[in-house]
Amino acid sequence: MSFFSNLAHQISANATDAPRRSSFVSVMHAEDVDELVEKVRGYHLAFTQIDKGPFAATLVQTELAGVLLSAIQYGRSLIHTGEPPSGKITFAVGMSGRPARWQGHDLGLHDLRVLLTSGAEIDLVTQPGFGIATACFPLDLVKATADNLGLPPIAHGANSLVIPLERSKANMLRALFNTTFRDAVAMPQGKRAANWSVTKQEDLLGICSAVQPMPRLRRSRPAIGSGPA
Repeated sequence: MSFFSNLAHQISANATDAPRRSSFVSVMHAEDVDELVEKVRGYHLAFTQIDKGPFAATLVQTELAGVLLSAIQYGRSLIHTGEPPSGKITFAVGMSGRPARWQGHDLGLHDLRVLLTSGAEIDLVTQPGFGIATACFPLDLVKATADNLGLPPIAHGANSLVIPLERSKANMLRALFNTTFRDAVAMPQGKRAANWSVTKQEDLLGICSAVQPMPRLRRSRPAIGSGPA
């Protein structure tokens, strides 16, 4: 099964545990754009479909200790506009090999996108089958992690940046996203499980932060399209 199919299966199998969790784990299969926009948490999104056919998307989200993780796959070609969660820094990596354009530039499978908390805009064009995973961390946590790792602060003067990763690092990041989602769903309820999930999130943030010193900056510009992810 695909990354998204696996997540949906795992969440369905653990649905009876959901009411007891201090965090939330949710999955939805949307066949309507408005339904997706209404149900997605944290983001302010708008979509314009640019090909023919019924809309389809699969969304998985989980949140623990103020960290919001999302994974989504789209069935149609779309223009995405909007804003990421406020008060957080968002890291995003592609989970499929489908082509995409970010702020007017081709987006590679191994590119890491970073949206800063103030003024960042989502400006994305995707093809059918495009999948993405995102992690939104509180700003203070990102700063503290960078300090602990002895890293410089995230670049100033840009609302967003794109960092080309080595294939091995990008694959490691995707694998860690997968593990973090799986553990959030599968781990039994309790303090030990919560601590384990937080540790996985810290590992994820550590990898994202460690690639900060060599960014390829792209300033935000007005969103495309007529009128995340």
